[in-house]
Amino acid sequence: MSLGGGLYYSACEDNVLKSIIDDLKAAGVATIIASGNDAVTGAVSSPGCISTAITVGATTKSDAIAWYSNEHKTMVDLLAPGSSINSSIPPSTYAYYSGTSMATPHVTGAFAAIRSHLPNATVDDIESALKVSGILIPSWYGTFTTPLIQVNGALISLGVNGKTDQTISFGSAPSVSVNETGTVSATATSGLLVTYTSATASVCTVSGTTVTGVSAGSCTILADQPGDSSYNAAPQTTQTFTVTKTDQTINFGTAPSVSVNGTGTGTGTVSATATSGLAINYTSATSSVCTVSGTTVTGISAGSCEILANQTGNGIYNAAPQATDTFDVNKKQKPVVFSISSRSVKVGGSVALKASGGSGKGVIRYTISQTTGSAVCNISANKVIATGGSGTCTLITNKAGDATYNSATSAPKILTVNKANQAKLTLIATPNVIKAVQTSILSTSGGSGSGGVSFVSSSIGKSICTVIGNQLSYTGGKGSCAVKARKETDQAYNAAVSAVVSVKTK
Repeated sequence: MSLGGGLYYSACEDNVLKSIIDDLKAAGVATIIASGNDAVTGAVSSPGCISTAITVGATTKSDAIAWYSNEHKTMVDLLAPGSSINSSIPPSTYAYYSGTSMATPHVTGAFAAIRSHLPNATVDDIESALKVSGILIPSWYGTFTTPLIQVNGALISLGVNGKTDQTISFGSAPSVSVNETGTVSATATSGLLVTYTSATASVCTVSGTTVTGVSAGSCTILADQPGDSSYNAAPQTTQTFTVTKTDQTINFGTAPSVSVNGTGTGTGTVSATATSGLAINYTSATSSVCTVSGTTVTGISAGSCEILANQTGNGIYNAAPQATDTFDVNKKQKPVVFSISSRSVKVGGSVALKASGGSGKGVIRYTISQTTGSAVCNISANKVIATGGSGTCTLITNKAGDATYNSATSAPKILTVNKANQAKLTLIATPNVIKAVQTSILSTSGGSGSGGVSFVSSSIGKSICTVIGNQLSYTGGKGSCAVKARKETDQAYNAAVSAVVSVKTK
């Protein structure tokens, strides 16, 4: 306390507060009083003059007696820092003050600190320890010394090592999975470095502050701080948390090419990998379209195939979320083999058509995809008939698709259509015997096509024969006229020449 009740050069045992201070002391409570700030050597303020009180003077930051502090060889019991002390000011601010009133709380705190270690220590025990262990500070004039409190020294003199206790507090537990790491964090109240060990090495290990998951289970980390010259070793602290299994995912590769019936190109290999590296199990979600055995997918019918991939996990990995791969099972078809009985035909002729191969129940149809020249080709049953004129016809065969197979088209075949020979051409001369200056009318029967007809003659013997148009004239001489007819070619037929007809002359 700091009361400031005048200056006393000797003890004031008649002070009314003496009995109260004595009673407090008997009860184990020390009464600690400021010596006053009158800068007097040899006197103190009341009630610091009471012998059973503990009277405190002030020192500077350089551990010298403060100029303002009252001092006395016997009545000032202890010294404590009292200059430029950061003190609280009601209601909630702070300011720097100097005085023995600033020193007195330091001694009060020292008593409390020592009592926390030694609850049964008496006021005299604590006061004596502070005096014995204190640093002796000379008075203003150097005629006597007064002890400056040293709490650690007082504790040592009382049989306590003087070190401060410390505790360890863990922060939030890390999140750790198997084969993954997390950071553990704990702090000591001393501010000293905390070290860690694992009490469950089969579940987790720790290096520095890094915890590594070894297997799924309960991980316990031990935190220790061994102390130093100022701090006792901290009680060991533990933190327990769960090491979880590691998550994994499944990723599909390129979808296979699969067609119906699982033959030829019908099967494909499905491929997926788990981030755990563990084996994948496949099932079909569309067994009417596709089935899977191991990694082999077989097409059952055309449609959308869905393959499910699963990985159930193990002691390290959680089960992976199911992954799916969806792709089409395609119809398929064997090629159609197409043949024709001949690669060429004359106008009016026909060639037989034949197709084999393919799959399914689709109908085979023959078609003309292209013609050249004046060729005309018609399909009738399983043959092609050439009409029109010469040129080429390109033929293809198509087998229609069904529920299982795609349609199939053959490679094209080119049929060459040639001109036909005409029917027999017959020359008719009417009359077939003529006199001089007479004419014979020439005509024909038979032949084919639309080609024009012409006539030529030659003389036999001394007769002179002339053909103009379709008329044969005889102009003299004895003999006969040899005549023949020619029907010209057209788009469908070659040219035709008749047999020679002899017309007699007379």
